[in-house]
Amino acid sequence: MTEHTAGAGRPVAPAAQQPPPTATLGQFFSLFRRRLTTVVACLLLGLTLAGLLLMVTAKSYEATAVVDVSPVFGTSSSSDSTSSTTTITESRIAASTSVSEIAKRSLGFTGTPSELVEHVVVTSPLDSRVLNVTFSSSTPQGAANGANAFANAYLDYRTTTVQDAVTARVSRLSTQIADYERAIGALKRPPSGQDASQYLAQRASFQRQIQGLQAQINTYQTSVIQPGKVAGEASVPSSASAPKPSLYIAGGLLLGLVLGLFIALFLDQRDDIVHDAATAEEVLGAPVLAETSTTGSPGTFAPLAAPEGVEADAYRTVATTVAPETTSRQVVLVCGAGAATHEAAASNLAITFAAQGLRTVLAGTRAAMDSVADVLGVGPAPGGGGSLISRPKAVSAAPVAHLTLLSLGDEISLGATLRAHGDNLADVLSTADVVVLDCVNITFTSALLRLGNIADEAVIIIQRNQTSSTELERVAHHLAQVGTTVLGSILLSSPPRRRGRRSSPATPTSPAAPSGINIDRYDIASRNAFRREAPGRAPSSDSDASAGERSSKSTGGVGTASARARR
Repeated sequence: MTEHTAGAGRPVAPAAQQPPPTATLGQFFSLFRRRLTTVVACLLLGLTLAGLLLMVTAKSYEATAVVDVSPVFGTSSSSDSTSSTTTITESRIAASTSVSEIAKRSLGFTGTPSELVEHVVVTSPLDSRVLNVTFSSSTPQGAANGANAFANAYLDYRTTTVQDAVTARVSRLSTQIADYERAIGALKRPPSGQDASQYLAQRASFQRQIQGLQAQINTYQTSVIQPGKVAGEASVPSSASAPKPSLYIAGGLLLGLVLGLFIALFLDQRDDIVHDAATAEEVLGAPVLAETSTTGSPGTFAPLAAPEGVEADAYRTVATTVAPETTSRQVVLVCGAGAATHEAAASNLAITFAAQGLRTVLAGTRAAMDSVADVLGVGPAPGGGGSLISRPKAVSAAPVAHLTLLSLGDEISLGATLRAHGDNLADVLSTADVVVLDCVNITFTSALLRLGNIADEAVIIIQRNQTSSTELERVAHHLAQVGTTVLGSILLSSPPRRRGRRSSPATPTSPAAPSGINIDRYDIASRNAFRREAPGRAPSSDSDASAGERSSKSTGGVGTASARARR
């Protein structure tokens, strides 16, 4: 086995240690676009679950009654001073079991007061003496009745409490009056003729105390107790307060989004398809030379049909990267990864090389070369006589490098053909600046390995969203088996045609050959044709020397190519 070296004197840069991959915002949005269907489905699922939960959740209605708790005369439920009445204290009293016991009787509630208290919430705005009594119920009418019942129960409780306090105070005052009256009765009047001033003074003091206490009793008994009033009765609510549809919808959307992103990440981790350049470079270990979409229609080549288009410029970018910077020959193998690959990729690259002034040979199976020849309007290759075919009519008069189509025969018999005609292959390769081996339109791995033995480096065609990482790794592994360096890849975006199917002959929408490109066609079996001087180039000693120099500097030389072909 002859050693396979890097071609064209291209220096090999030392492998740099790559930093660990980090997720970027662009990759996140790329994932979101790829899994948009999954995310949308999860959003719809979240909305559906939220709707079902909203339907099965029991509705709750709330009604609020407003109570004015202005201080009453005399005393409050908590203190003897009217100024001590606070809404904080009163709000706790309004939600107590004592008030709940009164409201229970009013509502006819069959549960305990503690159970009824769970339905009421009493709040008070700051710097006010107003209580907001809110009652919740499963029915609108029940909510209104409950709020009003608690408001009235609180006022009743407050009234009862104040009345009890007044009664207790009057009772204490009456007791004090009776004590003073007994004290007056116990005083002894002095005999006549003695000083009675002390007796009279004590009696007058007791009587003044009795009069003061009696005045207080009269005040309490004549005062009107005002525990407060219902400033606003609770009305029947028109809609349920819970559950809130907006909260359920927002929760469903959030749940669906989170679930969708998690599923998208999970599927992306298990996804074997190459979706972007970062994935391709990570799997292949080589850069993506160009990204483009195949805009050309079947039966055309992008560099001819739309030379100013994006696809044609992408191939020019690849050609600039691959083309040798010295006079040595470069053999480039163009292969696809997977069953879905753009058939015209190798032809587009070869035509681009030729358009840039490089003598280019496009070599491939007979079926592939027939398809290219049909599109370019080139006649059949000569049989065994070795005579050149007629060139296309649209040829520029300027002497430029030409494009040669080289048929390598049947794919199944490729190995035998190369062994039998290795010298012929070496002859045609010696006259070229660039040789493009079309492995896109082959089916068998053996053919890829056979042509990989001839190539210096390879360019892999990747179909975005269709080529799998496994297929890409398999192709890279096969190329590594024969020592072919993977220079990089081309990432295409378009509905692909199935590989292995010949393109139907079609009339090109552009000229058969662009101005400045001559096209010759050979079959590997017609050796004499390879030894003929290329049209448009007069033989000279300088050209012979240049050809010899290119031959000697090529990968392994002509003899090496012949030896590889025979293996």
